Amino acid sequence: MKNKGFVTSALLYGILSVFIVLLLSTVAITGNRKLATDKIKQSALDDVQDLTTDETCFTTEPYTYNDKSGYYKITGYDWENCPMTVFIPKNAKIVRIESYAFSAVEGKNLINVTIPGTISEIGDDAFSNNSGVIFIIKNKNIDLDLPDQNDVDEGEVWGASDSTYRLE
Repeated sequence: MKNKGFVTSALLYGILSVFIVLLLSTVAITGNRKLATDKIKQSALDDVQDLTTDETCFTTEPYTYNDKSGYYKITGYDWENCPMTVFIPKNAKIVRIESYAFSAVEGKNLINVTIPGTISEIGDDAFSNNSGVIFIIKNKNIDLDLPDQNDVDEGEVWGASDSTYRLE
């Protein structure tokens, strides 16, 4: 009889041990999946953040910035051959987007615009005639005369109606 109690205890202990091992393995696998998923998401975000629209899509002109030459301003956009999602080049010496530079043409409308921290000036109506644009601004410390997000006049940002912006 003593052996029967010992076998039962050993069996219960074994089952409990297997259960604990399975539970800990499941927690570890779930944690690793979350970690892997987070790494994939971050990698995708890094890839997207490195995108730029081909510089030939922009019409640029020389611009003097802080009394220094060698800079450029965007004065126009190739609506016929370029995408409606715009990533302004961040490595170029483009520091200004001129008023009406992205003024939409009939039948065309920008979807979103990513503005790098190198841009320091944007004309009031730079994106006029566009609607529903999402602006992603890559430098929170830059002063672009942004309207307060709570006081955006009917969603108008730089002349684009029903639009929003996000600082990153």
